[in-house]
Amino acid sequence: MRYREVSPFPSLRRDLAVLVDRGHAAAELLETIRRQAGGDLTAVELFDRYEGRGVPAGQVSLAFRLTFQRTDRTL
Repeated sequence: MRYREVSPFPSLRRDLAVLVDRGHAAAELLETIRRQAGGDLTAVELFDRYEGRGVPAGQVSLAFRLTFQRTDRTL
């Protein structure tokens, strides 16, 4: 078990929805987000998958919740 300092500063959450081809793996997008979001990213989760009205045929909308936080200052 690893110890992680509890931050006295509030976290910042952002939701991001993207359209991808139906066969695209959500896990691959999660890894890309983790690599590109920077060191302040503390959590990322897939919270919605939608296909239907308003989404082009053959595509799906994936929505991710990103949480950012610092232990030394506010964002």
